[in-house]
Amino acid sequence: MEFSQVDGSPRRAVATGGKPAPPAPGHEPGRPPDGSAVTATGHAEVTVSGHAEVCAVLADPRFVVPTVPVDDAAPGTVAWLRAGVARFSNGPRHRRRRAMVAADLRRMEPPVLRAAAREWTAAVVEGAGDEPFDVMASIARTVPIGVLGGALGVAGLDPARPDGVGDFVSAVSTVAAAYHPGTGGGAADNGEADAAVSALVALLGPGSPEAVAARIGLLVQACDATAGLIGNTLDAALPPPPAPKRPPGEPGAGDRSADRPVGTEGDGGRGEGPVAAEGDGGRGEGPVAAEAGSRMGERSVESGGGGGGRGGWPVEWLVAETARRDPPVRSTRRVATAGAEIAGRGVPPGTVVLLDLAAAERDPRVFPDPGRFDPARRTTAHLAFGHGPRSCPGSDHGLALACGVLEVLLPRCERAGGGTVHGPSANLRVPLRLEVRAR
Repeated sequence: MEFSQVDGSPRRAVATGGKPAPPAPGHEPGRPPDGSAVTATGHAEVTVSGHAEVCAVLADPRFVVPTVPVDDAAPGTVAWLRAGVARFSNGPRHRRRRAMVAADLRRMEPPVLRAAAREWTAAVVEGAGDEPFDVMASIARTVPIGVLGGALGVAGLDPARPDGVGDFVSAVSTVAAAYHPGTGGGAADNGEADAAVSALVALLGPGSPEAVAARIGLLVQACDATAGLIGNTLDAALPPPPAPKRPPGEPGAGDRSADRPVGTEGDGGRGEGPVAAEGDGGRGEGPVAAEAGSRMGERSVESGGGGGGRGGWPVEWLVAETARRDPPVRSTRRVATAGAEIAGRGVPPGTVVLLDLAAAERDPRVFPDPGRFDPARRTTAHLAFGHGPRSCPGSDHGLALACGVLEVLLPRCERAGGGTVHGPSANLRVPLRLEVRAR
């Protein structure tokens, strides 16, 4: 790690932890993923992008989360929510609030959530018939939150009653857009997000203010992260729609090479796009389908003649590799306190530490050929659910919801045209729209 200070500018530092990784898709413009440039913000700031270094900071209690004001927050507002959840708390307050979330999660069995997500997703696909539909709006942003809301006791969340579901999901999404300080835009300015928090308080009570805030926080933090995990997995695993057939005699007629998804044998097995057919690190010996199908507790996704999950990859492997290569949450921040160190170097108290999760997930010291989408890694080292004492307490539940959705969509759906467009956020990578149709 190198520290520098030029012409009185704020102290800046970079901890890359080794050879730069390939750029992650959707990485923040102007901030290379290898941490080679840090923008001065008026405060001391360190960017950390090596996997081991990021994990060390996340596990070190001398790095704390940036706090938010806790006084004068009107009940039922975004400010009240921020002041009352574990996400923006430290010390005993964080431990108490995290325990409340854990207590709610213990009442939800991940296999039950997975089954509910699977059933709900199947109902949406069947209802769409042969028509294309936006899987992000109809399923990825709706099903996980609907299932979680029902598990938390919200009445009327049923795929047969889409209006009630839509209102609930819209409220959670509105709060999620304004949840982190400095975000929210118009929703936060015009009171829409405050109104959404108030509506959720009414639905998620009774309970102490902290207990109700914990339930809202659980939903809000699952909202974009789970939708992004589902959408990014589909973007990787579903091949593009077939190219229109060329009229006979036209140059290229009969040449199907343009129809092959990137990462199949037609492009040399570079594996830079959807799931590569080899799945064995590029040796071209075929997928490990036999082993995949025998893994206890893992469901294989069959290709079914031209669609997602080629090679019978277990959906768990696809989700784990998406969480590594294309994580929905790209970075997080910590603040150094007394005695904090990174890679053996002292960090002054008050220094803001930007943890570049997207770059850490492509650290070649941990993930060979990190740009390649290879579900056969079966990695458990990804940071999509954090690391250390503040790691997500609902990781098993989030994975169950995502897998329940995907084990319906991958074998039954195909892309319906158009590329995937991601949102403009510098810190989230979540598709805005992804059109599919039932096969």
